[in-house]
Amino acid sequence: MIQKATSSDNSGWFNYIVILVSLIVVGIIVIFLARFQRGIIGVVLSIVSAVLLIYWVRELKKNVTTTFGQQVSSAPKDPLVDIIKRADGLTIVLEVPGPEDKVKTRLKNDVLEITGGQNFKKTIDLDLQASIESTTYVNGILTVKLSKLS
Repeated sequence: MIQKATSSDNSGWFNYIVILVSLIVVGIIVIFLARFQRGIIGVVLSIVSAVLLIYWVRELKKNVTTTFGQQVSSAPKDPLVDIIKRADGLTIVLEVPGPEDKVKTRLKNDVLEITGGQNFKKTIDLDLQASIESTTYVNGILTVKLSKLS
């Protein structure tokens, strides 16, 4: 099941907290700079610090929105499977987690069973009687060629 965190769930409170903390920090910076740096230097430093604070608050909000706005998956991803029909059989191509020595294919009763690393298991029901002609596994992609039985 895929759940999407909506920005309306957390962004309201987050915006109020960010604004409140920003105002407090700007106020503290202005008070300290006005107290210790009187004159034009204190004003310039106050403006520079306020601008930098605004910049970093915007960056923080952008990162939090990006992080919490992404899809959160509570179930493992279903692998992409391509089934290519040929005149003499089928070619099945799919993503399988490795390592290569854990990737196994088995054909029994017109059902292709594929196992791999990370407790991966996938079964594919075939519409025809077939036998495994060849299998190749390269960079996480398994290719299984099946030939039709007469």
